[in-house]
Amino acid sequence: MGFLNKLFGKGAEETDWMQLESEDSVEEVFAASGARVQLILKHSQSCAVSFFAKQNLDSVPLEEWPEMDRSMVEVVRFRPISQYLAQKTGVRHESPQVLVIANREVIFHTSHSEVNKVNIQQAYEKALGLL
Repeated sequence: MGFLNKLFGKGAEETDWMQLESEDSVEEVFAASGARVQLILKHSQSCAVSFFAKQNLDSVPLEEWPEMDRSMVEVVRFRPISQYLAQKTGVRHESPQVLVIANREVIFHTSHSEVNKVNIQQAYEKALGLL
């Protein structure tokens, strides 16, 4: 998808996503969800739907969701971590997919074309009320 990155301008190194590459990093996200809302994106570099879902979320300035951290699992490179997340949460794996976590609980999840800033905004507001 390199041509799409060039077309839209953001490379992976320019985003604000923490990469989840181990089970420990997943556990750190769940631990942090007691104080801050956590967003996990399951993303595939080879999927156009996933690319556009991520672009949509990248278009939201960090200041718009100041109490939310963004994490990402690249599902092809880190398949075991993606599977670990599915097992831990009971949410069947799909890509693209987002999980919004507050107080160690998945309070919202969706996939494919429903991964967008409108749905995440609603989940974010709900999560703030739970912290």
